Amino acid sequence: MKSIVLIALVTASLSVAADEPRDPTLEAAEAAIDLVQLTRVDELALNMFRDVNQEKFAEKKITPVQLKCLGAVNLDTYTAFLANMLVRDLRFEEIKSALDFYSSPVGVKFQHMAYQYNWEQNPKEFPLKTEGPKLAMKYSEFSALASFRESVGGLRLASPVEYLTRPEAIAEIRGLYLQQLLKCEGSR
Repeated sequence: MKSIVLIALVTASLSVAADEPRDPTLEAAEAAIDLVQLTRVDELALNMFRDVNQEKFAEKKITPVQLKCLGAVNLDTYTAFLANMLVRDLRFEEIKSALDFYSSPVGVKFQHMAYQYNWEQNPKEFPLKTEGPKLAMKYSEFSALASFRESVGGLRLASPVEYLTRPEAIAEIRGLYLQQLLKCEGSR
């Protein structure tokens, strides 16, 4: 799946032979894809997209055929779209730092706790259920979290969900929705 997303994200001009040094843009694209998938923001965006489709269908703003067409949008579309936003807006060091943190045991635990809490508080606004027991963090883990928040990656990516729910990002995601709707318009 990652290779499919990379093809959509990185143009042929960025491809390099095995013996050539890696292109930092390709490396950033791979790290961004990994971060998007690890933090599941692509799943969150897709679930929100599906909820909007159901609401629009209930309001009779889209037809059953359009609903089915829009339902065909897959996770790779959102993975590539969101990873592209990260690569465009952030430095590689920021993406890599966030990826390193969210790959760590403390980052995994923090994300689990945050997602579980957000879903329990408002599943409509945060449609990404997180299974498993309730976790608690130790003081040393909070210290690691605080250190990350002060790091190069933590300044803007302390919460990838918050970063991708900024008004500018929401506008871009709405644009993607409208593109998909236009593709389905012929199905009306």
